[in-house]
Amino acid sequence: MNGYAKIKNPNPLVFVILISCLLTGLYFYSSADVRVSRKLGRASDLNKTLEAETEKFTGELKKSGSKLDEVAKRVKEAEREAETVSRGTGTTLSEVQDAGAKISSAISDAERATELIEKLRKTLDESKKKQ
Repeated sequence: MNGYAKIKNPNPLVFVILISCLLTGLYFYSSADVRVSRKLGRASDLNKTLEAETEKFTGELKKSGSKLDEVAKRVKEAEREAETVSRGTGTTLSEVQDAGAKISSAISDAERATELIEKLRKTLDESKKKQ
């Protein structure tokens, strides 16, 4: 025997089973290929959507960056105006800020004093009612 097995009486059922297995394998391979290609299509659609959203977001960031630049320019202009006003009045910006801090602390002290006066009035009224 030359190393090959010889089939003496081939059964046609064996060939039918082999061919059906082959066709089933091809069917599942092709259906898997279709599923993979669909998933790749979805992934590419999602990638395009992501790129569009990224471009939109970067555009918004650029707009907000330009707005921040405008605000920074306005702040610098306000500082310059404050310096020119302080030069005209003879006071420095730090003196104006210190005076503002003193005024705000005086206002808070006055608010505390009014609260204390209200508490004293309540206690006085309560003591009069008890007598």
